Amino acid sequence: MGAQVVVLEKRESFSRNNVLHLWPFTIHDLRGLGAKKFYGKFCAGSIDHISIRQLQLVLLKVALLLGAEVHVNVEFKQLLDPPEDQNQQSEFHEKAAKVKTRVKRNGRSPRLTEGISIKIKVLSSEDT
Repeated sequence: MGAQVVVLEKRESFSRNNVLHLWPFTIHDLRGLGAKKFYGKFCAGSIDHISIRQLQLVLLKVALLLGAEVHVNVEFKQLLDPPEDQNQQSEFHEKAAKVKTRVKRNGRSPRLTEGISIKIKVLSSEDT
């Protein structure tokens, strides 16, 4: 569909340990997204709950595979009207460029990706 998806995470790492009870239709949707492939213990047997951390990791994997751009240590404050001169960079992009950690499909974030077990290889012109 051509959408550019940007995900903002206020925290530096996925450290929430609370457990969520999942409704049957939510389990069905998460299975459709591949949650069982990314987290083998997902809804094994009659277990219908998942930790927030594991849910975030599953959804991060799906988002990265679909090409979403993920920013951590970034907080949404407000929505601003676009500048009259569209060539001027928006305030969001200026702030996002200053954050400590950014994760993209082709990038690395050691703290954020430490629990997601995705092997990441970054290719650059030096690798060729």
